[in-house]
Parts: sequence; structure tokens; C-alpha cells
Amino acid sequence: MRQKPELHDLTGAHLTLDIVRNLVESGQFTRFTFCGQISDPMVHPNMVPILEYCRHKVEVEMIVAASHKPERYWRECFAANPEARYIFGIDGLPSKSHLYRINQDGEKLFDMMLIAAYEFKMEPTWMHIIFKYNEDEIDQCRELAKQHNIKFTVVKSGRFYPETAAVDKAQELRIIDYNNKYLPSNPDNFVGARFNVKTKMHRNN
Repeated sequence: MRQKPELHDLTGAHLTLDIVRNLVESGQFTRFTFCGQISDPMVHPNMVPILEYCRHKVEVEMIVAASHKPERYWRECFAANPEARYIFGIDGLPSKSHLYRINQDGEKLFDMMLIAAYEFKMEPTWMHIIFKYNEDEIDQCRELAKQHNIKFTVVKSGRFYPETAAVDKAQELRIIDYNNKYLPSNPDNFVGARFNVKTKMHRNN
């Protein structure tokens, strides 16, 4: 969630319901995106009341990958704000997603996505980041999503280059971290350095 620096400094702290309320009442925001770049929205101690408060006030997008919470907690979150849009980070087939997302139970997370879709009539998205271990499973995953009427998004990572990546195509091929075990074999399956500097990430639906 982006916000003006003068509103709040949230470094190293949980987002509180009071802060969310202040942001909504400021009139500067129409959508909040809760993303687990450092942690995960689903392990936030105040997620349920935050979701409840945001309902009918602002759009909410939840980008989640943590599978540790019990099913009943997921149901509480879904019920608190059925209008929220969930994006589930499952990289590859659910049984293999843990190969990148350490300690994730991809099969459980997939089940939570189905609960959102079937029981709560939500429209979740399956977000699939391409890595070496899953690049040959994209069509299989897409078909699995289609079977359940789940939106499927493929993400090409740009994290195989240093931040000072060269912008020349010839140099690009020399600065790839070939020792990275997640680097896809097909160069079309990750973001080139000349795009990485600005975009960091590229999506293909």
C-alpha cells in the first residue's frame, strides 16, 4: 500500500486499524493493496477487523502466500470482506510451490483459494512466478486454474540480475547469475536486464 511519507512512518511496525481509519478518512485513497513483500497479510494480527472496516469504503487487494493460518481464520477473513480481491502466490503446481516459497503448504493454499471461489463467490487470482523447477508446468497449472474458473497470471521475475544491471542486450547475457538455481532455462521466462531496472517484474495473463 502506497502512502505519503508524512501520513505515517510504519517502519518495523504493524499497520493498525486506527491508521487504516485515518487513511480512509483522509479521502486520499480508493484502494489498499496488502502485500507480503516482507511478511504476509494473513499473519497480521489485525487483519480481520481491518478487512471489516474497509468493506464498502475502499477496494482491498490481498496478495498472499503464507499458508500457516488454519482454515477457520481464512474463512473469517473471507467473510469479513467478500469484496476483497485475493491474489494467491503459488509458484508451480501446488505440490511444488514450496521449492521456492520455503515452508509454504501450496496444496493447502490452493484449497483456500477454492474456498474463496466456490463458497464465498469471490474471484481469486492464481499468481505463478516462473522458475526453473516450474517453467514446464505452466500449461498444466493454467488448465488446473481453468477447471476451477480461477484467474491465472504468469509473472516473469527480474531478480536474476544485480540492481546495476547493464542495459545493453549483449552485456545482459553476461551478467545473468547462472548459479541461481531458480533461473529458468528459457530466457523468455524471465525479465531481461534492460527491462529490470524500471519494471522489476512483468506479467503475462
